[in-house]
Amino acid sequence: MSYVEQHLIPGESIQYQTKLHWIVMAGHTVIAILLALLAIAIPFFMIEPTSLPLTVGILTGLMWVPFSWMIQHWVGLFHGIARTVLVTAAWYLFPQRRFVAIPAVIVVIYLITIVVLARRPGPSPNERR
Repeated sequence: MSYVEQHLIPGESIQYQTKLHWIVMAGHTVIAILLALLAIAIPFFMIEPTSLPLTVGILTGLMWVPFSWMIQHWVGLFHGIARTVLVTAAWYLFPQRRFVAIPAVIVVIYLITIVVLARRPGPSPNERR
């Protein structure tokens, strides 16, 4: 018996009941997989300490891809792809300044993402629940 069924007022009845669709958990599953990829990043960091900004920058940036799907907007794909490409480029272009260049790239990508999300139209008052 569900929580709702246990707390019905006498005379109330449930008109329609459904199960969760698998797609509801898809975004959370993808994020869990990306977090599990830290199992690769941590040993890589133990061998090559300067790999930390590269691996953390890319893996946490990839979490924007399922976010893009969840909010149905392109900005998450932009964030994940641009961050991966630019963090990798900064890794190779600035080998002596990796701990400065890569965070700077990430900050710039976040600023762009924040501006895009701030300008994103929200739901109209009639669509709000």
